[in-house]
Amino acid sequence: MPGMRVGEPLFLARIAGQTVVHTARQAGNRRVDGMLSNARITETDGVYIRVAATAYSVQPDEAFLVAGCDSALGLWVQAINYAAGKPVAFWINCDNQTALKYLREKKVHAAATHFGLHFPFEDDPGVIKTRLQFTRYRLGFGFAGDRFAAPDAERIKRMRLVNRPRGAGARLALDRWTLENGVRADELAGYDVELPSHAHVAEAVACRFADLGVMPEPEATACKLDFVSLSEDASVLSFAVDPAHPVVANALQTLFSDAFLTLLKTSGPYDVSAVGQTLP
Repeated sequence: MPGMRVGEPLFLARIAGQTVVHTARQAGNRRVDGMLSNARITETDGVYIRVAATAYSVQPDEAFLVAGCDSALGLWVQAINYAAGKPVAFWINCDNQTALKYLREKKVHAAATHFGLHFPFEDDPGVIKTRLQFTRYRLGFGFAGDRFAAPDAERIKRMRLVNRPRGAGARLALDRWTLENGVRADELAGYDVELPSHAHVAEAVACRFADLGVMPEPEATACKLDFVSLSEDASVLSFAVDPAHPVVANALQTLFSDAFLTLLKTSGPYDVSAVGQTLP
């Protein structure tokens, strides 16, 4: 497989009758990234790979894969693994568009995508078995209040921005803001600087690589940034596998647990009042 090297860690799972492989070199949220892979590449010829189980291995049909950019997914995966006493769940940190692509191709069991509460949600009813409410939070500009006043349209034109890739919910929120405020993307310094996760955006602002970025409020809080809300966002879990499947049922048992809800409450600010609620 192109780009993969001998020794590279992998997430290996069996989903809908096929074995799926994802690289475990996640450029995602480093604060919750300590997930152990369940396989490694032992041989590759550039097209095919041979893999071997790691010391922390679970069988592919025991592994649960979830994709999306919400950092709460990392907390969920950690809680699943803690309850199991071994790594059985793995988080693929990616933007909305990529997460839905993986779901349609059945390369993950579930995907979490976020959207403004007043904007339509897009998915593929031919693939989705069920949808559940995950987290709710505010999405907006994170910035260092000790260096800048609260951003407005004119002030933001003079600030250095970092962005998320095309297909990311945060980028869509920024694009909506530019339209509503009569600002062109080419007037924003750093609009084309794309970072791979919400955590990277928040950390770039915190370490003064940039002046501001669009991020969930929990990320701004974690990096001690000031925050101006743009929208109320909802993160929705979509499943391509029947919830009664043992791997998914095990993950949902943790999702519905009091311990996980308590963890979310203390890691936010998240609105957890509707976590696990079935959606049409």
